[in-house]
Amino acid sequence: MVDMARGASSQPSVSEYLSLDHDRLDLLLLEVIKLVSARRFNEARPKLSNFAFELRRHIYLEDDVVYPRFEQLTGMIDGPTVVMRDEHRAIEHHLAGMIDAAMRDDRDGFDAEQEAMVAVLSDHTAREEALLYGVLDARLPAADRDALVATLQAHR
Repeated sequence: MVDMARGASSQPSVSEYLSLDHDRLDLLLLEVIKLVSARRFNEARPKLSNFAFELRRHIYLEDDVVYPRFEQLTGMIDGPTVVMRDEHRAIEHHLAGMIDAAMRDDRDGFDAEQEAMVAVLSDHTAREEALLYGVLDARLPAADRDALVATLQAHR
């Protein structure tokens, strides 16, 4: 069956691509959490570093590629993307706290920062997937949607 948002394109939709990236990031974080819970900090730190790199890459793509395209398409410059960028700064703050705690072998500190980050991330991700990505898939012509996904993929 052909995905209607995708049409005849072989490219994934914006929703598919970014939602899969969210899932991938969740799995990376879960691996780190398990290691920290077991107090295996020497193993957790490089995985946390990889997670941090990948999360920052994802945030950059949203802030500098996806959100501007949404704003251009909808004209909503003072809308949901403003809030989501603020949430990205909060996520980055908690990520830095997680890294600091992991460097000090501080499981409680890591857990507190990780829980705070996940609290922001869960609602944030749900809104992106329900609102922003779907609007891009629905309103962008197929060629523009494919070009946007290709740009996102080029940053892997």
